[in-house]
Amino acid sequence: LRRRTFAYNFGINVHHFALVNFGGFQEIIDTLGGVPIAVDCAYQDYRLIGAELPDGAVVSEEDEDLYTIDVGYYDMSGAQALWYARTRRSATDFDRGRRQQQILWAMWRQALDTGQLNNLPQLWGQATDVLETSVDVTDVFGLVPIALNLGVSDVRSYTMRLGFDTEPLTVDLGGTTANVQVPIYDNLRPLLEDFYRPPSQSQVLVEGATIAVYNGSGNDSWDRVAAERLGWEGFRAGWNGDAEAPVAETILIDRTGQTKGSSLNEIAAILNVPQENVRFEPDPNREADFEVILGADYNSCTYDGVLEVED
Repeated sequence: LRRRTFAYNFGINVHHFALVNFGGFQEIIDTLGGVPIAVDCAYQDYRLIGAELPDGAVVSEEDEDLYTIDVGYYDMSGAQALWYARTRRSATDFDRGRRQQQILWAMWRQALDTGQLNNLPQLWGQATDVLETSVDVTDVFGLVPIALNLGVSDVRSYTMRLGFDTEPLTVDLGGTTANVQVPIYDNLRPLLEDFYRPPSQSQVLVEGATIAVYNGSGNDSWDRVAAERLGWEGFRAGWNGDAEAPVAETILIDRTGQTKGSSLNEIAAILNVPQENVRFEPDPNREADFEVILGADYNSCTYDGVLEVED
């Protein structure tokens, strides 16, 4: 039914599915040894049944049962990742879906980094105890080499935006009501076209650009958060630790010297760097095409549907 629903509404053929419950979700992540997550927006919620608060969660001054996790880099267990995947008190279902994509991405990288992806065929019996899927063991053997050679820029993620791609509507179902989302086709169509379209030349440029991110914000691990945000958009970005000195405003330095075909504008837009903070300093011996020095003004939470939480 879900496959037919996707095909009818969006023209997307879902070839395979995987279904896991909360307990299985935790077990898979714990088998991987946990997952590292770059939290790019602050989230506030209560303890959730069956989940655990991530380490570093801070209790609210107004409500001793309410907790906030701030922007930063977290190593999460299965139970902690479940809290992060489920919380929506200060966000929407759309943002929750984005975070669940982020966790799937982190699971793949963790399996790759720890070498467990090589053992997937041997672990398949254990996986199917907690996972219901249309993929069989023959498919797994064929997919492992592909997964081993995937790069960050080979992964595409798509998320609808509440109020832009869809609008909420309450409908009468004859004695009961349902809250639904109605597609705004003029806005949604470009996203669906991009989903199917082969990579453009600009996307190829994005994939080839390298970015070194330095932390001058005064906030722990924000270089990793920004690098992961850039990686989410397809860039090859690395976190390089603290800058030589703290800075008030984020600075973007272009080392390529290119006047056309540069991905400079895309980087500036993702990190909200104004034009006056963009510098052109070509360097033929550069180690990275672009350098980013994060300032105290850097805002990593630019997603629609995330509410402000207390400091």
